[in-house]
Amino acid sequence: MNVRFLCPKTNELIVTDIAATREVLQEHWSEVISCRCPHCGEIHSFSVRDAYIDGILSATAQDQRDLDNPLVRFAHFERQRLEAATPAATPRRNPHSRS
Repeated sequence: MNVRFLCPKTNELIVTDIAATREVLQEHWSEVISCRCPHCGEIHSFSVRDAYIDGILSATAQDQRDLDNPLVRFAHFERQRLEAATPAATPRRNPHSRS
């Protein structure tokens, strides 16, 4: 996963080229990065720290919105039910497999 932040004009997600690994984040944590926005065309500056934290918070908010969607909630429930019903020693069949 790469560091992400929101365009301040359009509120759309911008994914940077900065990998969100522990080593990379430690190295760039206090830096300010600038990039051209693919949504509004302007150049935005942001701190890696703020972008990382905002990205985590927006992903958490999206996860909650997804769980608020009845179809997503049902799919999540069904996956948990199937996983609970499958014995650990029994390999699950890949539905995309041709065998």
